[in-house]
Amino acid sequence: MKKFKNLDEKYMGFEPELNDTPTINEVENALRWYNHFHDFKDSLKFISSYYKKKKVNQTNLKKINNTDMLEVGRVVGFLCRMKTKGVEVFPANYTDIMVKKLQLIERIGSTRKEKEKVETKNVISVQQRIQEKANSFMFDLEEAEDYLYENNFESDFSFPAFVKINGVKKPIAKKLAVMSQNKINELENKEDDPDLKEAFSHLTKRQKNKIIKFWKLIIKGCNDIS
Repeated sequence: MKKFKNLDEKYMGFEPELNDTPTINEVENALRWYNHFHDFKDSLKFISSYYKKKKVNQTNLKKINNTDMLEVGRVVGFLCRMKTKGVEVFPANYTDIMVKKLQLIERIGSTRKEKEKVETKNVISVQQRIQEKANSFMFDLEEAEDYLYENNFESDFSFPAFVKINGVKKPIAKKLAVMSQNKINELENKEDDPDLKEAFSHLTKRQKNKIIKFWKLIIKGCNDIS
């Protein structure tokens, strides 16, 4: 049984698993889930993954920034995520939306000067960049935790290898250590919160301890970097 990562998942469910030809209702329900859990930046990452899968040049996509959020929207990224996860054919109206928005992204990117891209980058603070990178790495680590849980805690995952591959630096490691401790706190203190108790009720004591051990190893690795 797959476990909840947080209370939102308890009430909203896990990421939708659609078949290759979903109905309009299924797509709309999936979009509500993605809209709750993911922002515009996540949407752009989903498009990037879709482009990689389709071997599409990402030069223009990389020029899209937060100033384009209202015009581009998030739906196109969520539809790309569904495509990456196995959807072959959308209902006609969603196919049209996806095509038109991807064309819009290409048009915006093709007319945007490199200087404008650099100026937009400078709006984001260093601390914000560090937090966003830490959030991205945390998402990967939570997936590693899921894999560990689903495979009866047999895994070849190595945090030192993860650090080496992703180039985790000291400021990000500090953030990851705090976020990892928060994961442990949720598990160790779940008896104090009825909602947390219910969210983790499917875990046995052994499973809980194994997961806590996983996050403690992450914290140790982060502290070694720091």
